[in-house]
Amino acid sequence: MTMIFSGATSCLIVMSVDSVERKDYGDGPAYDNDVRKSYIYEGVGCVTTWGARDGNRIGFFLEEQLISPQNHSVVELARLVEHYLKNEFKPQEIGLHDVGYHIGGFDRDSTPRLFHTFWLASGSQYLQPGESEKYGWQDRPIPSLLYNGRSELAHTVVTTLLQQIREGKPVNFDLEDPADLASFGDLIARFAAEITEDVGPPFYTMLISPTNQIFQLPNKEYCPISKDEVVKALLQLGITDNDTAAPSSAN
Repeated sequence: MTMIFSGATSCLIVMSVDSVERKDYGDGPAYDNDVRKSYIYEGVGCVTTWGARDGNRIGFFLEEQLISPQNHSVVELARLVEHYLKNEFKPQEIGLHDVGYHIGGFDRDSTPRLFHTFWLASGSQYLQPGESEKYGWQDRPIPSLLYNGRSELAHTVVTTLLQQIREGKPVNFDLEDPADLASFGDLIARFAAEITEDVGPPFYTMLISPTNQIFQLPNKEYCPISKDEVVKALLQLGITDNDTAAPSSAN
């Protein structure tokens, strides 16, 4: 399984992933560590993947497309990912369970964009009553929070924080602060890893600026990522604590 989280605001996009892949055998599950689930395209955007791993070769496909800011925007990147899912990967034809991709970045006019393209198999937790297996596409509103994989675990954290904020109670994460938003993405991944072996380190948090400069923050521990390192990374991207608005909508 996995855990991926994306938070998009007017001036910052945060995308966090874990690195564990679960494989089920007759005598029980086994886990591979440091499996790649994120793909960075400087000047264009970032892709993260969740769900089924068998046959998921999105990285190889995108490498063949020679992604560059001269030839691609984040919108075009998202459409390439959707094409791969439906026409190259085709998880429905090989009987795979749920799988999907977050695609985040800023368009050529510096508009923040967050997309989600996915396949939901029969019995998926994401299907509404009466729905059957399907492909899906979301162009997420901004600001936005989005999470998939072991999303029920992320949902617990996100909804608790938002409820605390609505009630005016003190919290440790101010989602109007870019450093806190980045740290919150790291928290989501680490929290899931504390609950289940389906999620685990290293955790990676990508910070995307309005010019699509992308800084990747690795965290090999279950301890929180260094706030000083987060602030330092944001400053390198030209982002300060006055530059973003709080995301208010969650998956």
